[in-house]
Amino acid sequence: MRRKNTKTDFSKMNIYEYIFYRFYMQMQKTLDKRGSASTSSLMFSAPLLLNILTLNLFIHKYIDVIPMLLNSKISAVIFTAIIMVLNRFYFLRNERFLAIEERYKDETKTHRIIGELGTIIYYIASFILFRIMAFHQNKVSGIVP
Repeated sequence: MRRKNTKTDFSKMNIYEYIFYRFYMQMQKTLDKRGSASTSSLMFSAPLLLNILTLNLFIHKYIDVIPMLLNSKISAVIFTAIIMVLNRFYFLRNERFLAIEERYKDETKTHRIIGELGTIIYYIASFILFRIMAFHQNKVSGIVP
């Protein structure tokens, strides 16, 4: 009889879910599972929004065929709310966060450290890239006046 490998297979890893998992594990230090999942889904929305905006700034600056995604405060609020609701729905529907936790809970210490560093780098890089593109846009007011 073959023994089942309990280590996480990172070759089949879903990066989107893994980054959520890293936020989720940090939140579990202070909140219950459902509260951790809810807070993590909202926290994960911030770099996701920045990446979408950065891509929109890049396309608008260098290709200029797509209008600015968020050209008013109301559109920014609506877009942010939509992303946050979709993220929350994705991770909390049918308690998907528990399946994600189960999938990654047996990761090795090395994978955990690499995952934590990767998540931190992703979060910081999202903010830095957005600032760089906004600076090169020459008018941040084009995003939200």
